[in-house]
Amino acid sequence: MDLLTEKGFLDDYSYAVSYIHDAQILKKHGSKKIKYSLFEKGISKNIIEKASAEIDDELEYNNAHELFLKKANNDYSFENLNKVIRFLLARGFDYSIIKEVINYEKER
Repeated sequence: MDLLTEKGFLDDYSYAVSYIHDAQILKKHGSKKIKYSLFEKGISKNIIEKASAEIDDELEYNNAHELFLKKANNDYSFENLNKVIRFLLARGFDYSIIKEVINYEKER
């Protein structure tokens, strides 16, 4: 194990940064879900907090917006908006981002 760590094959920080990148681009997860997933994988809270600086806020907003448009399907009824909000919360997006997306779309 020491040899693997010394050679850089076992580096939790690098793994966390790579995971954040992939989760945002490929899976379109929000920051909360990404952090929780890393914690479930056994990454320490300190490393998660350091690696969280790599979360791209603009990409997170764009992902939330894209998923919102896909799920809302131009139906802004109260029931459908609640359904979409629950979906986005389950994907790990912060409520403030979701609210921004909804307000932007309602103003358009």
